[in-house]
Amino acid sequence: MGDGGHRSTLGPVRRGRWLAVVTAMITVASATAACGSNGQGPTPSAFAGQSASDILHLALRNAMRADDVVFSIKTSGATQQTVDGATGAAGGYEVVSSPEGQVHIEVIGPTAYIASPAEGLVATMGMTQAVAEANAGRWISVKSSDQPFPQLSQALSFKSLLDEFTPGGTLHLSFTKFGARTVGLVIGSGTAAQAVKSFHVELAVSATTPELPVGAVLQISANGNTVTQTAVFAQWGKPVTLETPPGAVTWDSVVPQ
Repeated sequence: MGDGGHRSTLGPVRRGRWLAVVTAMITVASATAACGSNGQGPTPSAFAGQSASDILHLALRNAMRADDVVFSIKTSGATQQTVDGATGAAGGYEVVSSPEGQVHIEVIGPTAYIASPAEGLVATMGMTQAVAEANAGRWISVKSSDQPFPQLSQALSFKSLLDEFTPGGTLHLSFTKFGARTVGLVIGSGTAAQAVKSFHVELAVSATTPELPVGAVLQISANGNTVTQTAVFAQWGKPVTLETPPGAVTWDSVVPQ
């Protein structure tokens, strides 16, 4: 189960190119908000006789088998940002967009790449302000042995993405419409295992074979603030296409060891 935190640590990032995904995101956000745990509708035949836990297990199992996925995540409330990208067996990419600008991250095998405004390089990569300003907007390559690699790799981890939107605590099951489709809505609320935070997760699962996550809403409350993340998942199983960014400078040349 995730607490949604890692999508906020990297500042603004993502490629905003999935209009259909954004439209679907608005649809699922409205549907889940209207539905809640009391919006029980007719049970789709694919889910007959199954509990919320059964459907959640089935969706996660199918997602792990599909491996690759395109995602779009909008964060509102105390934090404002949008993350668009894809992740899978070969690696992944994301563009995080916030009021401070855009951060681009790509991971291809044992190498990560980042291009960010100075503020993002200071916050994410631990650079000094002077070094960050000198390298703002440039692609920087980071090897697996370099200090920032684990954080960049974690940001694009397929498992991390699934964990973030996996309901926990006491699970409830409902059904609602996702566009023209009926989906199962697995709902969980409680305290996240990774931190002392109150969370509420609603995961929409397609009622057609293979049953897969198609959207989610995550609400986190901590320190008097509430953050809402709305996610849409698409193109399950379609291999992610990755291209090495041109003209990247190495981490070692930017921050000598």
